[in-house]
Amino acid sequence: MFRPFKLSDKSCLLRQFNDWQVARWLSGIPHPFTDEECLRWLDGLWTRDARGWGLNRVFTNDAGGLVGGVSLDLRSHELGFWVLREHWGYGLGTSMVSRFLKEHTRGLSLEYVIAAVHEENERSIRLVRRCGFEWVGTFPYYFTNRQERSTALFFKKTLA
Repeated sequence: MFRPFKLSDKSCLLRQFNDWQVARWLSGIPHPFTDEECLRWLDGLWTRDARGWGLNRVFTNDAGGLVGGVSLDLRSHELGFWVLREHWGYGLGTSMVSRFLKEHTRGLSLEYVIAAVHEENERSIRLVRRCGFEWVGTFPYYFTNRQERSTALFFKKTLA
């Protein structure tokens, strides 16, 4: 199930985004991720949602526990996603992204979405391919957490 991000998600976000095994793949999250940065990040999500610039959702399990998150920038068409480390390897990321695209892009005037994936992030590369994204090319991309420009693989999915 999807829902908007809540302030009560902060402790989970701080724990996950301060885990380097998670954070090293996230382009727009500084590392370490402080309480102040988390509040600023959440405020940015809420602002983009309110202005109609983005769709930012938490994916939860049947018990309401956080599994991951998906963000879609409606201006650039860029999709971002992450899965809590304890849920890696179960196919939940693929399910989350597929369901998000099916449920949240219907009725939007988007012809496609793109995903930028760090060239070494094999899990996310497999995930976007399983979700029907096709490789477009490689581009330099700034990863805030690493404070460096790295190579990202860009993938594109045409929406029905």
